[in-house]
Amino acid sequence: MAADIQPQSASQLPSNLEVATKGIGAAAIVLYVVGYLVISIHHSTYGVTQIDPFKSRIISAGGWFAVMTFIPAFTCLEAMKWKRASWDQVLRFVFPYWMVCCTVTLSAVIIFTSSSSLMSPNWAEISGLFGVSVALAYPGLKKPKQFWVGALSGLATVFFVMWSIKNINKAGTFTFSSVILWFFAVGFFTVLELMNRTDPQLKDPRWIRTFFGLLLLIFIFAGVYFPHIRASWGGGGPVSIRVHTTKESTFRPNEDIDGLLIDEEAAGLYLMPNQSTRAIFLPRATIALISFSEPDPKSEIR
Repeated sequence: MAADIQPQSASQLPSNLEVATKGIGAAAIVLYVVGYLVISIHHSTYGVTQIDPFKSRIISAGGWFAVMTFIPAFTCLEAMKWKRASWDQVLRFVFPYWMVCCTVTLSAVIIFTSSSSLMSPNWAEISGLFGVSVALAYPGLKKPKQFWVGALSGLATVFFVMWSIKNINKAGTFTFSSVILWFFAVGFFTVLELMNRTDPQLKDPRWIRTFFGLLLLIFIFAGVYFPHIRASWGGGGPVSIRVHTTKESTFRPNEDIDGLLIDEEAAGLYLMPNQSTRAIFLPRATIALISFSEPDPKSEIR
């Protein structure tokens, strides 16, 4: 019996390796395409249109989008047990999930630039979250089918979502609430897709809606979130530098230029000078000295 099983397992090994290799290759292609879109959109905000297709930063950009999308999506799919849920179940789920998003954001702040108000959570909001969670916990466990538990969970979530949007508008920049809203929006989008999908086959026309939803997420990530991920972590966060040009430079010769390093290539640097909204390209032949400095909050991308 064991002798019959061993050859069969050995014959399955090449096919398993082939499937794994194809899967890894497909994932790498997807990461590259998504990363190229993210880098293209990110650079276009500074007027940069030429991108080196062999930059390692392209893969890291795709990787960050995958991580920040996979975590909330997988969390919601596991919570819903990969099955279609009722609206009552969704309402009961959204507030605990909002708290999960806040917890994950507290752990994720290390990857984002620290000069914004991201590092300053709103403690009034955190106190409110704790109060509502206490109000929901005991009745929700004792009488799980009571309607008002789901209604209170849904209303509390709407309140905190609006509160976060108000904080972002008031700050006028990237904040702690911005990251929470990303995780929550991706998770809620996943739950809605799970509720509306009954046919998992590709012939379902609603895959088109899913595709455009993911495309919208890529644009939002590239324009809002990727510019605030630290460059040292493979993100698009700019680095404050001072460049001293040579006498032969056509742009401000023999001067110090303070600005943000947007990207770097073998031929030169893409630099956005302070008080400017567009990047310039400085060939390496025109650069005499580069010095790095602490980020200037006034020049930080908003």
